Amino acid sequence: MMHHTVSVYVTSSALAFLSSALLIYLIRLFSLRFEILDHVSERKIHQQPTSRLGGVAVFISTFSVFFFSQPFVREQTPFLWGCLASFVLGFYDDIKGLSSNIKLIFQILLSLLVCWAGFVIQDVRLFGFVWNLGLLSWPVTIFWFVACMNAINLIDGSDGLCAGVVSVSAACLLCLSSYLFLAVFLSTLIAFVVYNFPPASIFMGDGGSYFIGFVMAFYAISVSSNALGETDFLVAILFLALPFTDTFLTILRRFKAGIPIFSPDTGHIHHCLLRRGISKEKTMLLLVGAQGVFSLFACLIYWGNYWSVVLGIVGSLILFSFLVREVLFLSMAQPMKS
Repeated sequence: MMHHTVSVYVTSSALAFLSSALLIYLIRLFSLRFEILDHVSERKIHQQPTSRLGGVAVFISTFSVFFFSQPFVREQTPFLWGCLASFVLGFYDDIKGLSSNIKLIFQILLSLLVCWAGFVIQDVRLFGFVWNLGLLSWPVTIFWFVACMNAINLIDGSDGLCAGVVSVSAACLLCLSSYLFLAVFLSTLIAFVVYNFPPASIFMGDGGSYFIGFVMAFYAISVSSNALGETDFLVAILFLALPFTDTFLTILRRFKAGIPIFSPDTGHIHHCLLRRGISKEKTMLLLVGAQGVFSLFACLIYWGNYWSVVLGIVGSLILFSFLVREVLFLSMAQPMKS
């Protein structure tokens, strides 16, 4: 990990925010001019056709400012190629459209390349015990990256939600580390939230959500691992607890309803809150706040003090149980639209 001065972080973050804000504005105009829009449908909650290329600005700004801010380091090549591949996969889906099976195959191939490049979850630390995954190292790593990309994609269904959730998690990850890429990445997301806050004038699209999911998968593991390479898996999971909770409930709900897992519906956490009459703004703030609490619990466990670990685990279980109780039964009681 390269260490940088405070001025580098401040300058890079400011450049990332400004470049992202400008690019989002220009891309929004471009999308409106050439009608590259996410149109209104019965399943979707926006009221007018809206650009879905906001992720392009997040990706370009993050990469350009990051390369401007520091010299190229060869060890970063696999991660950067992974970011590019995840973005291209999602961007192609935004423009041309891909089936769920094809996207899943490419996500697995991308995760395989990550493992081949040497980024593998080998030793998992959980509740004070360390397990060597052995032959399961590659499958677990592949599953982790695929799960993160899809979980972030699934949560991107309401104005400001995905970018807001990831922003609070990325901010906590940055507090526990000194990765310049995370600082730049966070600044571009904050700029995007300005445009994506309800009512959104631009959406992230699959290009943005897959790229963001890949970045979070990488850094959640990197930050949660100690010098011995032992990954505190609970900490990594908590940094993406809200997307994982929504994905878990989605799979359970669709399995019970007898519909394919990748079929879209209106039973996500944000849909449930909106059906209760809660506004888009409050829905976003409530769920971003929930992820903020999960991330705080992750930090408590990361710091390792006995009582902070107990508080983090118990608090996370209580919050998870609350989400399941409030959302699972409501979503299953309501008829879903696919």
